[in-house]
Amino acid sequence: MNQNIFIIVSLSLILFSCKKGNEGIEEQGNIEGNIYNEFNQPIIGALIELDDLSRSSDSIGGYIFSDIAAKEYTVSVSKEPYLSMEKKVFVEGGKTVSLNFILETEGAFLQFSDTALYFNSLSGESSFQIGSNTNWSIESYPEWVALSALEGQGNLALEITYSENSENFSRTDTIIAKGGGITQKLVIIQYPELRMISFEGIHGNETLDIVDSVYVLFNRPITVESIIAMPNYVHPISYEYTDNNHGIKFDFIAAEMGYEYPFTISVSDESGVVLEEEIIVPYYNRKIDIEGEITDYLYVNQDKEMLIAVFNPSKLIHYSIELDSILYTYDLSPYLSPIQLSYNPFNSLIYMMGSYPNGEMNSTPIDRPVVYTLSMLTNEIVLAKTIEPDEDDHPEFPAIYPINIGFTKDGLGIILLGSTSSSEKKLKFIDSANNDSIYSYPDDKHESLWFIDVQMNYDYSKLYFLQESGGEEYGIFDVSTQRITFLDQGSNVNSSFITANRKKETFYAGQYGYQYILDLNNNKSEKTNLSGGPGDISADFSYISDKEEFVYFINGREFFVVDYSAGIVVRKCNTTDYLEQLSTTINGQYIITIDNNEDSSSIIIFDSNSLF
Repeated sequence: MNQNIFIIVSLSLILFSCKKGNEGIEEQGNIEGNIYNEFNQPIIGALIELDDLSRSSDSIGGYIFSDIAAKEYTVSVSKEPYLSMEKKVFVEGGKTVSLNFILETEGAFLQFSDTALYFNSLSGESSFQIGSNTNWSIESYPEWVALSALEGQGNLALEITYSENSENFSRTDTIIAKGGGITQKLVIIQYPELRMISFEGIHGNETLDIVDSVYVLFNRPITVESIIAMPNYVHPISYEYTDNNHGIKFDFIAAEMGYEYPFTISVSDESGVVLEEEIIVPYYNRKIDIEGEITDYLYVNQDKEMLIAVFNPSKLIHYSIELDSILYTYDLSPYLSPIQLSYNPFNSLIYMMGSYPNGEMNSTPIDRPVVYTLSMLTNEIVLAKTIEPDEDDHPEFPAIYPINIGFTKDGLGIILLGSTSSSEKKLKFIDSANNDSIYSYPDDKHESLWFIDVQMNYDYSKLYFLQESGGEEYGIFDVSTQRITFLDQGSNVNSSFITANRKKETFYAGQYGYQYILDLNNNKSEKTNLSGGPGDISADFSYISDKEEFVYFINGREFFVVDYSAGIVVRKCNTTDYLEQLSTTINGQYIITIDNNEDSSSIIIFDSNSLF
C-alpha cells in the first residue's frame, strides 16, 4: 500500500516539473528580405535596424534577422541618398517573415562606389559600382582602360580592363559619368613597375674627409634589401634614404676618378615586390673608347667639338662634346700617324705632326720631317711642308723633326724642331701668310732657345715656351716685335710643363717643386707644392667666372682642385694610374683627360660641377 502511494506522488512531481519547463521557453522567429531601388535593383550596404539590432544588406541587397523573439517590430532601412523607410511586422514563433523594401529618392542621384581605384603596373581587370536612380552615361575615360558598359539605368557593376604601365612613373586619370544633371568623377591610378631610374658615382674629397659614394634613384619609394659591392670589397656599406625614399646614397671608399665599379642592389616596394639590379657605376661623366693609342687632342668650334689624334690605326676623330657623338673619322693611313696637333687661327687649318702610318709607338715618337694640314671645311688633307736639314745640321742626326708648332693671329708662328738621335733642338719661323714658308730665327741654336713645348696665349698675339730639362726661364714670343723674351724664375727651378690661360694673359707654371700662376710681369700667385705621381703631370684653369684663380691638377694618381688666390687645395681625389693630358673646355663645364692603359684608350670627360 505504502509503495503504491510513493509511486503516485513521484509521477505527479515529474508531470508538474515538465509543465513548468515548457511554460519558460520563449517562442522565436526570423525576418528576412531584400532592399531594392526604384529600378528593382539590389541596394548594397543599406542599414536595416530593429530594436537594438542592425544588419547591412549584402551583394544582392539581402538581409536576415534570425532567432528573434516572436512579437511585433518596427523595421527601418536607410542609405544615402535614398529616403529612409519604416515598416511594422509581426514575428510568429517558429516562422520566417519576408519583408522587402523599395527605397526612393527625392531627386536624381549618381555616385561611384569608390573615390579612387589603384592598379599595379601589369595589365589586368577590376570592377566598381555605379549607383543611380536615373539614366546615366560615361562621358570620358582614358585610352589605357576599357569599360564593360558606357551607359545604363540605375545601379550597375562595371568591369574595367587596364593595360600595362611601361612608364617610369604612376599615371593618374579620371572616369567621368553624367546622369540626371549630375556629374561624378572616379580617379584611377596605376603604379609603374618598380625600376631603377639612374645612378652615379659621387667623388669624395680627402681634404674634407668626405668619402666617395654612390647615388641611386628609383621611380617608387623603396626599402633596401641588400647592397653588394665588387668582389674583395671589405668595408661595410652604410646607406641613407633620399628623395622621399625614392633614392639611396651609400659610401664607397675605394673609388678612383676615371674608373667604374660593379654593384648588385636589391630593393623592394611597398607591396613587397623585389627588384635586383646589377649596375656598373662610373666615376666620370662620359667615356669614349677609341681603337688605337690616343696621342693628342685639341678643341675646335668654340670648344663644342674636339679632334682626337690616334696612333695605330692612324686616324683623326672629329667628336662633338655637345652632342656626345663622333661626327667624322679621317683615315690618315696614307699620310702619317698623328702625334701632335696644332690649330692655326690665321687660316683655321689643323697642323699635324707624327710618325709613319700604323707604326709602333717608340721613345722618339715624331720621326717624320713633315707637316700635314687638314681643312675641316673641305676635309682636304695636304702635305704642307717637308723640313730639310740646314747646312750646319749634323749629317746623320739633323734637327728636322717637328716637335710642336704655335701660331699667332697674323699667321706667323714658330716651329720647334728636334733630332731623333741627339738632344739638339732649334726653332724656326713658319709663316702661314706666305705659304707656310719656314726660315731661321736669329741665333736659333742657342741653348736658351731649346724649347720642348709651345702654347698660344688667349688672343693669339703671343706664344709661351717651356725650356728643355726644366730650365729656369720661360720664353715669350710677341708677334708685334717678332722676338722672344724671357721670364727668369731664378735658380733651383725645374719646370715640368706650362698651361696657357685661354681667357687672360697668364699661364700656369707646373714645376716639380712649386706650382703657381704667372703673368708676363713675372707676378706670381700663391704657391703650392703638389707631389708628382707615376704618370704624366698636367693642369688647366677652371674657366669658371667666380673661380678664375682655380686650377685642376693631375699627377697620375691624384686629382687636385687648387685655389691659387690662397694657395690651398680645396679638393683631392684618387684617380686611375693612366689619366693624363688634362684640359678644360673654355666654358668651364667639362674637364677632359686621356686614359691610355694597357688594354684600351679612351677620352674620359668629367662634369666640373661634380668636382666643386
